[in-house]
Amino acid sequence: MRPDWREIAAEQEARCGKPRDGEAERTTLADMKGRVESAQPVPEAEVPASGDEADYAIIRRQVPVRKGKWRMVSQEVEEADSGR
Repeated sequence: MRPDWREIAAEQEARCGKPRDGEAERTTLADMKGRVESAQPVPEAEVPASGDEADYAIIRRQVPVRKGKWRMVSQEVEEADSGR
């Protein structure tokens, strides 16, 4: 263990006790979503050969609303998604 572990633990505990700034978090989250959704795909020639070389990856999946006669998502979720 590090010899200064008690001081580090006390600093982290003091930080955890502070109230979070909800407005700043919402702004940051909206900014991140906007940048991710507006990002352009990398041309095929520039794609790293392996996942180890990539800085990050985005995996987007879509779930069908219905599969046969079964609903896969609720009516509320379907209506909320169509309002995009």
